[in-house]
Amino acid sequence: SLSLDSDTLHAAVVSDSTAVASLFHSMGTTTDPAVSYQSSTSATREGSYAVNVTTAATQGRLSAMAVTAPVTIGAGNNTFSVVVDGTSSGLLSLTQATYNSMDDLATEMANRINASAFLQNQGKGVTVRYNIDHFEIESLKYGSGSSIALGTTVNADLGLTTGASATTG
Repeated sequence: SLSLDSDTLHAAVVSDSTAVASLFHSMGTTTDPAVSYQSSTSATREGSYAVNVTTAATQGRLSAMAVTAPVTIGAGNNTFSVVVDGTSSGLLSLTQATYNSMDDLATEMANRINASAFLQNQGKGVTVRYNIDHFEIESLKYGSGSSIALGTTVNADLGLTTGASATTG
């Protein structure tokens, strides 16, 4: 027969509820913060497993052509589009202003890209940074499905022209 000491159980739950919960479902832990446990199946056997990562996963990136501050965005140069992990952002419109800070313009670009309903519906997003003399747009996704490409609307004032270079994750 099975018996339960409720005082001992209560003390264990208070002390380490995660350890108690692990008794009732599958879980895994890692010793390296760069590696995370994802899942298991009924065929997974208990034990320790060595993982040998030979190449870390990377993110798709678009490196724009060189541009320098200030950049004035007006009615004639406030649109662009990108393709993130195979999904088009659609036409994006920047706030019309003179950007003396390229970091501010990078933030504006990231905000507009990440506000795209097309990308949000697919759970896709980017970071944008200004690196020395050009913008870099990087997918939030890692691995071979990660990519950034120019969309159908280019913008030379942002360096987003056919000379921009793209790499996949």
